[in-house]
Amino acid sequence: MSKDDAPLDSVKPSELLGSAELLESVVTAPITTPVAFFDLDLTLLEVNSASLWVKREFKRGRLSIWHLMRATYWLGVYHLGGTSLEAALLSGISTLKDQAVDEFNERVRIFYEEEVSHRVRGGAYDVLEWHRSRGHLCYLMTNASAQLSSH
Repeated sequence: MSKDDAPLDSVKPSELLGSAELLESVVTAPITTPVAFFDLDLTLLEVNSASLWVKREFKRGRLSIWHLMRATYWLGVYHLGGTSLEAALLSGISTLKDQAVDEFNERVRIFYEEEVSHRVRGGAYDVLEWHRSRGHLCYLMTNASAQLSSH
């Protein structure tokens, strides 16, 4: 059995990170501040923002029926765990070719205001405030775009 095939509990810490001291410092470091992680889609939001984006882009004539079908397929496969987000994104990103970044960012801002902002799940702001008021670190871990997540 090679080192790569060995069970994790049989591998020495120095083989994992190259330094037993480094691993020990990471493993034994006390967690002094609670951390709360949140997802955007279907957690803080009651909807999936990617699905809303695809529908909006199609209704506005920015996606052909072919692109709509491809996007729907990739979203379905992704939600069933059949592919990585990267594969789905690479399939859909071709529709943004040659588009100015500022124009895209403005479209996302308008999309957020018109389609997303009123779909924040009831109590989401209260939960975030509860964590923040206690000094907890709050992190958004999402596959939604950075542009959308910044709102």
